[in-house]
Parts: sequence; structure tokens; C-alpha cells
Amino acid sequence: MSSLQEGYEFYEKYLGVWNGNAISAKYVSDVELEIQKLIEKLNNVGQKNTNVNSGSFQGFVAEYWHAYTFNMNAKAANSSSVAEVLENTRNQLGSPDINIHGNGNLNIDFGLKYYINAQKSAKAQSTTIYERFLEYKSKSNNPKSFEEYLKGTPYADKGIHNPLYEGQVRIIPSDQLELAREILRRQYLKEQYNRPEQAYRYKETLDNIDSVIKDGQGIESIELSRKDSETIARAAQAEKVDAELLKQYGVSLEDAIKCEYVFKQAVKAGTTAAIITVVLKMAPILLSSISYLVKTGMVRKDDLKKIGSAAIDGAALGFIRGSVAAGITTACKAGLWGATLKSVSPSVVASITVLAMSTIGDAIDIALNKKTGDEMAANLVKNMIVSSSALVCGIALQSLLFELPALGFMLGSFVGSVLGAFLCNVGGNAVLAFCVNSGMTMFGVVNQDYRMPDYVLKAIGADVFEYEKFNFSSFEYDKFQYQKFNYDKFEYDEFEIKPLRRGVIGIRTIGYV
Repeated sequence: MSSLQEGYEFYEKYLGVWNGNAISAKYVSDVELEIQKLIEKLNNVGQKNTNVNSGSFQGFVAEYWHAYTFNMNAKAANSSSVAEVLENTRNQLGSPDINIHGNGNLNIDFGLKYYINAQKSAKAQSTTIYERFLEYKSKSNNPKSFEEYLKGTPYADKGIHNPLYEGQVRIIPSDQLELAREILRRQYLKEQYNRPEQAYRYKETLDNIDSVIKDGQGIESIELSRKDSETIARAAQAEKVDAELLKQYGVSLEDAIKCEYVFKQAVKAGTTAAIITVVLKMAPILLSSISYLVKTGMVRKDDLKKIGSAAIDGAALGFIRGSVAAGITTACKAGLWGATLKSVSPSVVASITVLAMSTIGDAIDIALNKKTGDEMAANLVKNMIVSSSALVCGIALQSLLFELPALGFMLGSFVGSVLGAFLCNVGGNAVLAFCVNSGMTMFGVVNQDYRMPDYVLKAIGADVFEYEKFNFSSFEYDKFQYQKFNYDKFEYDEFEIKPLRRGVIGIRTIGYV
């Protein structure tokens, strides 16, 4: 087999696994990015606020907390739902603080109030349009009329006792939720008889109050109590919010990426690897078949068999290699196997996986008497050289083509695979030639067999027991012998010299040939 063929065979195994690993690494990176955004936003809002106990500061902290912990969980679950903090509309009357969108017709608004206790949070969330007007009027030296105050807002056609945040999901601290619901329930029951026009606002708020933002499809943010929000606000003031602090509250890769997500990511990457492997495995056969078809106008039956076999083998083995490597990469990058393995390279994992799977296949062949131990060892050494060459060349070309890193790595790994196979073949031949002439074993890499061949043993008169041959009797029939004229021959003594030569007689084995 040529170096190009050997290099291409390794490349078709490696590329699918590498691509699946790259997808898995990006998946973990996307989840981690949301955590980094949360850290940056919290430290930034801490620079602009001085009063840790103020409701506005607590509200800003809660907004970023719920939005980015939701996005973290959405990325981990491969959901397209996105939570956005509506910073540009904060000063508008009754505007929501967070909006969730992005998955079909999903569009949910959330309003947050993080006041000092449940009574104040519940009151703020159930306030009416008219109450907000009265609040504005008490603070203004030249207040507008109620009609002018509502002009140009979505509340112009609503009743004065309607909730200001009607239609929004109300978010309050998690440690206040149960008491706030009880307060709203009591107010609703009380106003049903005393002031029926006021009852609706409490009932509507009660039905829509919660402590986390949700998309209704299984993704939600992480709860945040008033006490915890104060602790985080103090850290934000000092710009000391970091990954270690957030980890105490359940915001980390280990908490976000669950085992079921690792399995799903492995299946996704395995499917991608299977497709790529099938395409690369079938490509040479298809090109050969098309070339034959163009020349002769016919399709060879053997080509169709090879295409089918390549599709089945490539899909099965590609999926196994890709899913195993992606599962390992995701678990390592997410920190599920310890912080030390977080820095593992997906490319290295891909190489190790291909090597391990090839070695397992060779071990099975040994068990089935299809290969010898020497063949397995030779394949392992060759695969290690080829994989190392593919990895080095891939990284080198990736750094050169920094604008197209994926393309650079694919081209580099292909060149490296072929180059590695070529160097392995040339180097192996050079080592064997040296060992033939010198008799060295290269520290046991090459076996030197000094047993005489059978034909030499026979030539020197030694008895050779050929137990592997079965000699059977033949049927002898009677023959008619006619008379022949026999003349005498002169027989002279022959002196024959047959020099022995040493050469390669097996896998990494040198002997007499």
C-alpha cells in the first residue's frame, strides 16, 4: 500500500472524530461564554452603583443574573431560547426588564422587583397604573394630567385600576416567593368584597409571580434570594465577581452540563463523524467508478459492493469513534472529570481515540487469528507516527490560516497524515536495511531470526521433518514398457556454492532468504 493510501486511510478516520470534537469543544465554550458575560455585567454594574441595599441596584444584579443563568442553561441544553436584558427601555413606563425569545413564536416578558421584603416586593409588582401616576405626581413640581401622563403609552386605553405590569411574569427574590403569594392571595380575597375593582390586580399578579424566568420548554434561570443578591452586589461593587464566587451559587460548567447533555452531545458528534467518514471512505471508490463509467459506459458490480461496504463500515465505526471522543472531550472541558483535564486539546483526544480504536480492532484480529502480535505492534507504531504528524501539521497550518482555522487544520492534518505515512515507510525501510547488514535488533524493535531455511538444511544433508505436509498414496496402474537403447553416460563431480542472503521475512523480522 502506498504512503498516500495509508495517509488517506488514517485521515478518513481522524477528520470525522476531530470535527465532532471541535463541535463539542465549541458547545462547552458557548456555555462558558454566558458565565463570562454574567461576570462582566455584574462587575460593570457594580462600578455605577454605590448603595448595595437600594432596590435599583438589587434589580440590576437580578436582571443580569436571571438572563445569563437562563442563557447558560439554554446553551447547555442546546436550546435556541435566548434571554435579553432590555437595557434601552428601562426608563419607559411599565417596561419589562427581560424578554425571552428565539424558539419559534416564543416571546415572554418579565419584570423584576428585588425589594427588602416580601410585602414591598408584592406591592411593587401589583401596583396599578393610577398608583404609579400618583407617585409621579407627588414628586413633580409641575405634574401632567392623568390623560397627558398616559399619552403615547400602551396604557392609554386601559382601566386606571389595571396592574401596571399586566402581561408580564413578575420575578421576586426566591426567599420571598411563598410569603408574597400568601399576601397577594389575602389581598385578592379581601378586595373581592370591599373593592371589587381592585381585586383583579392582585389575582393577575398572583397568577404570574415567580422566582425564576422560564421559557415554558424546560429551560429556566437559577433562583436568587435577596440575601444572595446583596452578597453578589457587594462583590460587584469591589469588582470581585469571578467564577469561584458564582460557583457557590450553582453557576458553573459542572452544574450546567449534566450527564444527559454529555450523552446527547456525544450522539450528535458521533452522527457528524459517521457522515464525514462515509463520505471520505466512499470518495475514492466513487471517483474510480465514475471514471470507469465514462470510459466504458458500464458500471462494475464490484464497485457497487465496495460502495455499500464502505457506507456500512464507515458509518458504524465513524459513529463509535466520534461519539466516544466527543463524550470524553465534553466531560473534560466541562470539568466533570476534574479541573486538571479542562485544558485538554480536542485534537489530542481525537488522535488518542483513533489510536485506541485501531488498537482494539487489531487486538480483536489477534484473538481471531487474523493478525500476529508483531503486526499489531507495527500498526501501533505507524499510527502513532502518522497521528503525531497529522496533529502537528494541522496545528501549524491552522495558525497560518487564522481567518479559516477549521479549513487550515483539515488541510494540514491531511498533509501531515500522508507525510507521516511516507516518513514511516521510508524510515522503516531504512531501519530494516541497517539491521539486515549489521545484525542489530534496534533494542528489540526488529527480530533477528537465525534459523536455517529448509532448503539449506536439505542441501547439507540434514533431515527435515515437514509435519505440515500430508503425503497420501497414489494409485499406480500397469504400464507397457517397450525396450529402450541405453547408453553409458559420463558423470562428473559437481561442486555447487549457494551463498545465503539475509533479508525481511516477516513483520519486523529479518532472516535467511
